[in-house]
Formats: sequence, structure tokens, C-alpha cells
Amino acid sequence: MNAMDIIDSKIDPWAVLEISREAEDREIENAWRDKSSTGRNRDKVHLAYKMIASAEDRARLMLLSPGIPESLDEIQDQMPLRSRYSGPGIWYSSLKKVLEVQDSK
Repeated sequence: MNAMDIIDSKIDPWAVLEISREAEDREIENAWRDKSSTGRNRDKVHLAYKMIASAEDRARLMLLSPGIPESLDEIQDQMPLRSRYSGPGIWYSSLKKVLEVQDSK
């Protein structure tokens, strides 16, 4: 896995494998084997395993991932107070003025 794969990943590998964040290599591998043998979400389980298979992989994930919020309050605290999206009103009024100027010529 390269750095961009980790940054773009939207999964929590520990949650997918249903293990604690302190799990060691053996526990991670056992969870991967158990989950992949059921056949459900096999690709997601394999990706999760690849993300945290070794101590080096886990360190890379910790360094490159944006972090997983612990609670909804933490997510809300990270949200901007005002929306960055202005809606179609500004664009509509600007286009309307341009069309009015063109019609008056």
C-alpha cells in the first residue's frame, strides 16, 4: 500500500477485523483468517489486513491517516461554523445581471 492509498482509505481496519488497536501481528492475522473465511466483504477484510499486517504498516497508517474521531461531538467540533457552500443564488443573480446587460445592448 502506498501513502495515497492510506490517505484515501475510508475504512477503519481495526473495526473491520473487530480487534483492538493494541493487537499484535498474530492476533491480526488470526482475525484476518477468520473474517476472510466467511466470504462476506472479503475485499474489505483483505484491504484492512494489508493496512495493519505488520508493525511497520501500523506505524505508516498512524502517521498518514487523518485520524478517526472518537465521538460525534469531536466531528462536530471539527466542522466550520459557516458553510463554504454558497448555493445557487449567487450564481443565478450574477448570470441574471450579465443577461440583462447583454439584452440592453
